[in-house]
Amino acid sequence: MKGISKPEVCKEKNCTCLVKLGDYDPKKPYSCWCIGIRTGVIKGKEKAIENQPTDVIVKCVLLGSHSEDVGKHTFILNIGDQYLDMWVWFHALYSLGLLERTFRSVLNITGIHVIQELQNEIDRYNENKSNPHAIDIGSKFIEFSCSCKEVFFREYNEDQTNGKYYKPNKRDEVYFDVHRDLGHEVFYRKAKRVKKSKVGDNEYWQDWGLREYKRRKVNEN
Repeated sequence: MKGISKPEVCKEKNCTCLVKLGDYDPKKPYSCWCIGIRTGVIKGKEKAIENQPTDVIVKCVLLGSHSEDVGKHTFILNIGDQYLDMWVWFHALYSLGLLERTFRSVLNITGIHVIQELQNEIDRYNENKSNPHAIDIGSKFIEFSCSCKEVFFREYNEDQTNGKYYKPNKRDEVYFDVHRDLGHEVFYRKAKRVKKSKVGDNEYWQDWGLREYKRRKVNEN
């Protein structure tokens, strides 16, 4: 994965920086925010990674003089942590009356490709809300997960007349490859809603178990 230069004070070798904001000077009252992916074991986090190898996102804050404790604060996180992080920020900003103005400022400095992907998800959410589907007999889902026990996502198809399973696209593969590059294996699991299952441990979903999803050329969408 292509990265960018790290903050000058960062000496961590096993992290590829994706985004950084701010220039760090411990004597000045502002911080540098940095996020990346780990490519090995992060110094000081050996035990954490051994216990939770799903943590592959590295978030650092280089705190300035405004904080009670200056210096580098590093957190390693997984997908579930990102959901919680965004949910908490959205609700906190809304409660403070700052959500609209904060987003306006963020969007002004955000690349159009990111804004478009957010817009696509909002449109998809609104469509699903206005046209709810029932999970009836014949509905299917496919779930992607990892040997490190992280579940990436699950996609449903409630259309019994066109019951194809979702195929990962180019964007989906980015995070899969992050895990593969750490030596992990990516898996998929297909299941179908039935009256009485003869396969798997759920009587309503016929499940054929985990199968490896190998690195491959995917659709550009």
